[in-house]
Amino acid sequence: MPPEDRNPWELQTLSNRACVVATRLSSSQSMTAPRYTLKTRLPSGHNNSIIALQFSPDGKFLASGSGDGVLMVFSTSTWKPVKRYVDASSLTAVIWHPTFPKTLICGYRSGDIDDCNKVWTDKMGGSIHCIASDKTGTRVALSYGSDVAVVEQHTISVWTNANNLPEPPSLPGLDEELPEPTACSLHFIEGGRLLVVSYVDHGIVCWDVDSMEIKWQITPRTCNIASSAVSPDEKVVVVANLYDGLDWYRIPDRVFSRSFHLRISQNVPIPVLLVDEGKILLVGGTSGDAMIIDAYTAETIQTLDHNPDDYVQALAFCFVEETGTRQIATGTSQSIIQIWTLEAEKSTSPKRRQRVRTPSILAYFVIY
Repeated sequence: MPPEDRNPWELQTLSNRACVVATRLSSSQSMTAPRYTLKTRLPSGHNNSIIALQFSPDGKFLASGSGDGVLMVFSTSTWKPVKRYVDASSLTAVIWHPTFPKTLICGYRSGDIDDCNKVWTDKMGGSIHCIASDKTGTRVALSYGSDVAVVEQHTISVWTNANNLPEPPSLPGLDEELPEPTACSLHFIEGGRLLVVSYVDHGIVCWDVDSMEIKWQITPRTCNIASSAVSPDEKVVVVANLYDGLDWYRIPDRVFSRSFHLRISQNVPIPVLLVDEGKILLVGGTSGDAMIIDAYTAETIQTLDHNPDDYVQALAFCFVEETGTRQIATGTSQSIIQIWTLEAEKSTSPKRRQRVRTPSILAYFVIY
């Protein structure tokens, strides 16, 4: 079967010999693939670990949040800061609203949640772990304490129909009692009708947002999920665990597909992000680097080197169609934000109107 016709998410059933050949081909392709280069290091303005990064939907701004309660907004045309906000509590989650212009939703360890200009604020019953929005911004999901709330947001200052999801069930076949549930990543799928929740101890659960009923549950290969990413076609979820690295699961039949070994230090959660139509997986790390991985073959394409003693705890990605430029932002435990770029090959075709593709949601687990 030609490679382009093969389902990249199918379990591999090649013979050992064929597997060796496939690995060598993939390694050869990785060696010749275009490589990201370090463009700049931002004047972060942070004095604590970078917890979250996200490009705005139009690609004109990059937001960064840190454990010292600082929120920074940078212009992507100059890479200079344009806004700086400070809260008394650690900032734990940041997303750009997909439809309200220049609007950020921020969550804090104190349980506060607000927009960056404090036009509206709310108080949840526990520390905010992560935030997600559907593509229209009508529904917003919040992980806080041991709960997950789903609200409707039709105006920037009003949330309605707030409902908490039921407590997730224990894992099948598990006799021991699990800790209270903590949701570390949230993903709306099927147009916002379903919410995929990755729990630290309770596996991956898909909820029907309207009925509040479970649609399916995936029992993970290992315990302690740190973060997750869902492919754009909503057929695969990739999980970073706190044990030995990454795991792929097929959503349609809830089957474990493959793993990628990473050295995890001190149970530090690392972010994962699927980009380029789900073909590329970006992964943080606890050994002074971030990795760019072929999401179909689980082969390493490139390593983005940082300080060997640093942890890469936040990632963001942006693709500008007008120039074909890809940008990766990495944030570390030593308050460093770096921008990596991959320029498109020069073309003589006329330029098109600028459009920017950015992931709708980045959500990261809070480091305590």
